[in-house]
Amino acid sequence: MKTIFEFVEQYIELTDEDKKIIIANNREKFFKKNEIIKNFNDPFKENFFVLSRCVCLSYQYLDYTNVSDFFFSGDPILIPMNESNQATLYQLRSITDTKLAISNDFQTEILIKKLPKFESVCRQFAERKLSEKIFFTDKIKSLSPLEKYKFIFENRRQLVNQVPQHLLASYLGMTPETLSRVRKLFTTNDIDLNQ
Repeated sequence: MKTIFEFVEQYIELTDEDKKIIIANNREKFFKKNEIIKNFNDPFKENFFVLSRCVCLSYQYLDYTNVSDFFFSGDPILIPMNESNQATLYQLRSITDTKLAISNDFQTEILIKKLPKFESVCRQFAERKLSEKIFFTDKIKSLSPLEKYKFIFENRRQLVNQVPQHLLASYLGMTPETLSRVRKLFTTNDIDLNQ
């Protein structure tokens, strides 16, 4: 299980003093499988970073709930906000036993003030992740169900390996039955899903 330092040190070297500043302005918290991290109508006042495993972001519109995205180890959790900076239509929950790094905006400001190089790292990292998400979402929209499954299998294998099938079906915009048929077609082409 990685620590937040291991992710940051991919971009910058950290001294012992730097690590103390990061620890003072972040907390690590474990969530059990299927535990609600933030529920619908709860304002998102914290910043989340996935240290291990997987969380699911769902949105609610009227009486309809759909999977918006999944975040895995090494992902900052990006949550769409409305005009008043409230993400009240969204729910965040763990898919597996999960470890998150959590901070609030005030702690982040202190961290950046005391460790200015951290801001540049965060910006670069968030921009890269956002760019990847936009590409992935745009690509998925134009594909058939079988092509969608093949694309995620080749580009985001953790979706196939870690996410329950009913949630994956919702994310891909298909019924669980359609996803089951697609998986069967995919496996009959002698592709090992557990590679």
